[in-house]
Order: sequence, then structure tokens, then C-alpha cells
Amino acid sequence: MQRRHFDEMRAADGEVRAHFRAVADWLAETPAERVAEKRREADLLFHRVGITFAVYGDAHGADEGAERLIPFDTIPRVIPRIEWDELARGLRQRVTALNRFLHDIYHGQEILKADVIPAEQVLTNEAYQVSMLGLDLPHGIYSHVSGIDLIRHEDGRYYVLEDNLRTPSGVSYMLENRKMMMRLFPELFARQHVHPVEHYPGLLLETLRAVAPPAARDPVVAVLTPGQHNSAYFEHAFLAQQMGVELVEGGDLFVVDGFVHMRTTSGPQRVDVIYRRIDDAFLDPLAFRQDSLLGVPGLLSVYRAGNVALAYSLPDDGRFIVSGLEIEYVKKARGTITAIGESPVNGLRGPPASDGRVPRPRSSSSAPRCSRSASRGSTRRPSFWISSQACTGYSVRQRSR
Repeated sequence: MQRRHFDEMRAADGEVRAHFRAVADWLAETPAERVAEKRREADLLFHRVGITFAVYGDAHGADEGAERLIPFDTIPRVIPRIEWDELARGLRQRVTALNRFLHDIYHGQEILKADVIPAEQVLTNEAYQVSMLGLDLPHGIYSHVSGIDLIRHEDGRYYVLEDNLRTPSGVSYMLENRKMMMRLFPELFARQHVHPVEHYPGLLLETLRAVAPPAARDPVVAVLTPGQHNSAYFEHAFLAQQMGVELVEGGDLFVVDGFVHMRTTSGPQRVDVIYRRIDDAFLDPLAFRQDSLLGVPGLLSVYRAGNVALAYSLPDDGRFIVSGLEIEYVKKARGTITAIGESPVNGLRGPPASDGRVPRPRSSSSAPRCSRSASRGSTRRPSFWISSQACTGYSVRQRSR
């Protein structure tokens, strides 16, 4: 079978696409030896700085847990502004819909009553947290940062490969990758306008502070990490440093009088927002796994009392949403990204604002986490798109192709 793929740089007639001309000209005039040399320089710098990650569960088991350098491609992927804007609008709607869904199944459960999704698929799922029933979250946000994996199919359209609502990682590598490109190939950036990404940590901090308890006038944010042996520890430390907040482990936090505090050299300090990078099961040994040494005893009770905000909120794994359904929404289902209008998804109501409006969640997740060219798989897949006109308010609709 002939494998086909979408050519990012050239059209079917062989002509370089307009948005790729500057890169094509640069490649034509840059010796291959220089590009290869810069690639080796990047690997050396990444190694010196310690920008690595670990992969567990390797099918071959040869390098189980071994640290690796982040993948670095000297040939950039160029996405024109008009395409990026459409992706951002569609993904913003998609993440809004996912948050509305999570709010609904822990409140009115309208989508289950309407039998859009079988109730047993949600209520009996191991990821469903009964402790979250009826609990109102700031702005109705369950997933504060979402990683949406995209592929570019042979038809030229973007498809969703997977929604990652469970503490997605990787943004630090994207930021370091951009810094490396600017250092090694400054002439590329001088030839065209490239959208900046370095403001991401500021947006993340703004998002986290926005969900702090109302009584916190100057919210204190901390990043909760499992520790230096975690595969994404570099990212945990990187984001904490870039945001200017403390990086803590479970042993650094404790609960007193219904509030979470962290140990500092100046004495205990109250924490208002915890950007946690550990799974639900390990968060609180009094509520979940009793053998957990990574969490904070009593954290869940403080969270339910509204005295601390967790990002990500419980549950951290929204993938149970339709897990096991025939459409296999998250399990490698392909979904086209199409923004239909500007309005948020209707039907799955979030908590109303003081003026009665349903607020749009503030989230730093409106842009895609990554995209990958796809040359594999059949095009005979169910497609999904975000619709603000869905009769039940559920945001994912199936259509045949």
C-alpha cells in the first residue's frame, strides 16, 4: 500500500507554499554541513543544561527510565496565522466543552439524563470521583491546562489525535526549543514575523492566580512535584522558576486549621493555589492511597472547603469522559478542528456569574500543544468537531466521512 502524506512545504504542483518561502530560501543558501553542525551544537547545549526527559514503559525495555535529550528539529514547521487562528478558536471551544462536560457530570448530569452518553460509562468508571459531586469550582474550570495533540492528515486538515487533560507535560521543551532556534538561527527570525511564545509562564501564572480562593488578595502559588526522579521534573522546576513561585514536594506542605501551608526558612506560609503535577491517587493519603508519600494529608478536606485551589482539579483525568464508547473519542480517535462561531458551547451549563451569564473559563489551553504530520492510518475514521449548536449542549458530534 502506498503511504501518502501531506507535504508541508510544497503544493501538489511542486511550488513552495507562500508561508514556507522564507524557510525554503534559507535552506537553499545554507550549506548542509552548517545545519548538521548546529544540530550537534543544540544537542550539546541541551545536555549541558540538563533539558532531558525519561520514558517509561518502553516496549523494548532496553532504555527503561533512561534520560533522553528532547527531540530537536532544525527544520521548523511554519503555520500561517490564518490557520493558527482557526485552530485556536476551535480548540478553545473544545476545551470549554470538556470543562462544561465535567461540571455537568458532577452536578445536574443533564447529558446522562438525555442518554447522550450511557450513565454507566461515567458513573462506574474508576476515574469518577464521588467526592467531587456538587462541588463548585472557581469559574467552573476542571482542566486549567489542556494538551491537545494534533496531526496533519494527508488531506491537509488538522485532526485531534488525543486530548490530554491529565497534567499534560511538554510545554517547557517547546519554550527551550524556541530559544535554541533563536540562538542558532537568528537569521530565520529576521526574515519573517514569528509569533512569540516566551510569555507562556506569565499566562500560566495569571491563570493559576485567577482560580485562587476569593479571600486570597495576593494568592501564593506553588508547583507540587513528585520529586527529582519524575520523568518531567525538569519541566516542574522550569515552570516554577519561570513563574517565580516555589517548587515543593508533598513533605514541604502541611494542613493546619483548614488551610495548606508550606515550610519556609521564615516559617510556615499559607498556600492558596497548588499547580500539582502528581496523580489523584497520590494527592492525599487520608482520602486516596494510604501508602502515598507524595501527597499532603488532609489536602482534600481543605480543597472541598474552598480554602485552596488545585490545578488540575479533581479528577485529573478527564479521559474517562467517553472511555470505552464505540467512537473511542480519546483513544486515538481523529477529530477535525472547526470553530463554529465565537460563542461558548451551549447546554452544558457552568456556574453562572453574578450577572447570570455563564462565564467563559480562563485557561491557558486554547492553543494546540503539538502537531504531528500524519501519514498513517485510514481516512475512514469518525470525525468530530466542536459545535455551539449541539441540541444537548454536548460538544462532540459524530459524522461519517
